Amino acid sequence: MVPSESVPTYVKRLAVEAEAELPRPVTHRMTRGLRAGKVLVDPSQNAAAPCARRARARPTVSAPVTWEEVEACAAPAGLVFVRGDIAPRLERYGELLGPLFGAGRAGGGRGPQRK
Repeated sequence: MVPSESVPTYVKRLAVEAEAELPRPVTHRMTRGLRAGKVLVDPSQNAAAPCARRARARPTVSAPVTWEEVEACAAPAGLVFVRGDIAPRLERYGELLGPLFGAGRAGGGRGPQRK
């Protein structure tokens, strides 16, 4: 488990790694000219835990998605999830963030602890 005080640094490292591995579709840089046509991994906005519910009238859940889901999505609403969607997603896809926590990765092999 990552201590809460180091989450911003950890998330920034994940964003930099994502851009390094996928420089064409991904950026972590806020400059508008650098992010046109790319997926912005914004470390200042992504410090919430995966599968955390958002504090809204309809509490949606943050959830990782596959590139296939992104490519097949006709509208952003197609990638909105609620609590009841998460267990079936885990059964179907497994832990999508798992590869980020392997040895030598930003997580250093210390991925999220699920009970």
